[in-house]
Amino acid sequence: MAGRTGAEFHRGVTRVFLIAAARDRERLGELLEEAGAEVVGAAASAEGATEELVETADVVIVGTNNEPLEEVLEVLQAQGLTGTLPIVLLMTEQRTAAWANRALRAGVRGILPRNLSATTMHVALEAVAQGLTVLETSDHSLRGNDGEAAEFVEPLTARERDVLEMLAQGRGNREIAAQLRISEHTVKFHVASILGKLGAATRTEAVSIALRRGLILF
Repeated sequence: MAGRTGAEFHRGVTRVFLIAAARDRERLGELLEEAGAEVVGAAASAEGATEELVETADVVIVGTNNEPLEEVLEVLQAQGLTGTLPIVLLMTEQRTAAWANRALRAGVRGILPRNLSATTMHVALEAVAQGLTVLETSDHSLRGNDGEAAEFVEPLTARERDVLEMLAQGRGNREIAAQLRISEHTVKFHVASILGKLGAATRTEAVSIALRRGLILF
């Protein structure tokens, strides 16, 4: 089953196949409906979701509880779901950066908290449709343990995220300074900090990295 393009995804209401325990499906279904999505099918576990069942969907939402990551990913891969449709995991608790990296390498396109708002869900679905990776936690970062996955260890500050979004819009230092009501010198300081935290050599590379990690949502 070939994956859908962003253009195809946007032609109508976002169609979701929901994988979640029976006790969670009603609440998650209401959340998705409020977010402007349509649940076209559901299963209690990944084992019950085959390619044929989800082929009418645009994205697969997986509501996890405390299942081991490896088991979740193995089943999704065994069912032929990874690499075909965007998969978004809804988590009950924050996981480590290494955990997230393994999920992303396996083909997962989003990792979100279970208690997110309908607005956040809507934005996340839009971002996934555009090929972005969506990561959202309580502090907008994923924490690493013992230095694991250093790319997530040091989160951007709120001001740095503001500057990063403006860099993505192609704005120069003077325009950013005027918009945020700070000096150009301060803007340069923030840009240098962003480059350092993302491991980027240029502004363009920083924006590219941020898009891949889902730090920028349009």
